[in-house]
Amino acid sequence: MSVLSNHQLEAVHLASLRFLEEVGVEMLDHRALDLLATSGAEVDWSSKRVRMAPELVMDAVGRAPTRFTMHSRNPERAVEIGGDTMALAPVGGPAMATDLDAGKRPGSYADQVNFIKLSQHARLLDMAYRCVEAQDLPPSTRQLDYLYAVLRYTDKPLAVMSLDAKSAMDSLAIDTVAGVGPGGSYLMAGPTLAHYRGAVRLSPLMESGLGDGDEDGDSRPLLRRANALWKQWLDDYQEPALDPAVEEAARDYVERRERGEPPRPHQ
Repeated sequence: MSVLSNHQLEAVHLASLRFLEEVGVEMLDHRALDLLATSGAEVDWSSKRVRMAPELVMDAVGRAPTRFTMHSRNPERAVEIGGDTMALAPVGGPAMATDLDAGKRPGSYADQVNFIKLSQHARLLDMAYRCVEAQDLPPSTRQLDYLYAVLRYTDKPLAVMSLDAKSAMDSLAIDTVAGVGPGGSYLMAGPTLAHYRGAVRLSPLMESGLGDGDEDGDSRPLLRRANALWKQWLDDYQEPALDPAVEEAARDYVERRERGEPPRPHQ
């Protein structure tokens, strides 16, 4: 499915290359800075700003695979990325959560777990993600609690975001634990149906017509429907089967890391 014309895509591409060459990006990890400097990028060590020539960028892009598979602890949930396939994932990274009952608030671990469960239950989503930050947990270790929750409460592939190398290692370690074991919608348009990897279904929120209001004067029927639906989904949620030995190994890893032990893959 193409949203932009070829001319527009080329304009975005050229603007991106110009931005990387003239403005650059900040890298917080020293190993990443060393790697980029060795590869030929211009590194300002005082500001940790990296600028990359178009030739360097395109050489790296040319060596990337055109498609790859995202695996999960349930082999039937594997997702193909690239080519003509389309995969759907929830949003990742917001600091705040909101609903019609409690209103807008800092995200909590309970919110995070609920989003994982909702992602597992949602038939349209192919993977899970860190939909909200658990701000009631220590910033230095909340990544660990998230990884444990996502291993336990979903068997879909996990899209990981990491701020540093240690967080990335934690993500890989948890994956290792899981792997080794003990009204209308553009989604129904022809191009989408032709390229999506499976049957596209209409969201439950869109299965009946949407009006500007309802009989009791509520002008937010879609929000009210969504508010009821996510609660029903949590009631209907079924925790995917997980080998108790795997769950114990994951919990042990998290506890060791929270005590300050360095990350290491599960043996």
